Amino acid sequence: MVRSPFVILGAVLAGILVLAGALFAAVSVVDSAEDFASGTSQHGGRDTDIRTADEALTYTIRDGALGSASDGAEPDAVAEELWGRFSTIMGPDAARIRSFAVYSDPDSSSLASVWRDEKRTAFWHADVNAAFIDDRDELVHTLVHEFGHILTLSDDQVPVLSGACPTFEMVEGCPGADTAVAEFQKRFWAPYGDSVPANEGEDDDEVESFFLDHGSYDTFVTRYAATNPVEDLAESWAEYVLSDQPGVSLRDPSGQEESSQKVAFFAEFPALAAQRDRIRTALDLG
Repeated sequence: MVRSPFVILGAVLAGILVLAGALFAAVSVVDSAEDFASGTSQHGGRDTDIRTADEALTYTIRDGALGSASDGAEPDAVAEELWGRFSTIMGPDAARIRSFAVYSDPDSSSLASVWRDEKRTAFWHADVNAAFIDDRDELVHTLVHEFGHILTLSDDQVPVLSGACPTFEMVEGCPGADTAVAEFQKRFWAPYGDSVPANEGEDDDEVESFFLDHGSYDTFVTRYAATNPVEDLAESWAEYVLSDQPGVSLRDPSGQEESSQKVAFFAEFPALAAQRDRIRTALDLG
């Protein structure tokens, strides 16, 4: 999910609200009432303070580790675990993160987001919703998605705009012609012309209509991918990293559909292909 006016990543993914309901259905009525009354929720046997994104504890990153929060609090086990997962996925690029905010809001549809620092554009900030910490597959997918934003929207790929933009103008700047984001937009989104969702896909109903009118899962790996080219790229990237055979699936064994082509797209970029191999090794995916 990309955070406006910079990057909001994270990932608002299809099915999250259903997942949140399922998690809470597993808790007894009495325990749920007591948890909410005391400001805690239970996930996988763990008690987590309920905090919205606006109430997140924001930790500094020092030498690759979590420092104290903005209110002086030291990181707890949940924050350490979430940072450990994200930093494992990012590898050496974890040095780009300057702050890591943690909140726990089961009513939020967002799992995580990243955004580029406005002044120090080489650096990034991130937040993660701890309410979904025990859904490993969904969380890993989201964090890989977020890392895709960092890789493809970094200031060496999308410099701050100065003058005319020869590719396409983004909030972050103007992507270079040979970058993944510029090529992805040119190949898969430019043909839509003005029919794309307005305002970067802020209207969920408009995104849903666009998804259904333009091929559904034959064109997009998820509904969320139909939001805008940046989210489409990140969702396709996550599928590329986590798929054993990128570009081939049970739905499309021939790999001919556009959604499959989007997943296979990243193999054209050696640096991104190398990142896939490193992440899969770090996550023990074979």
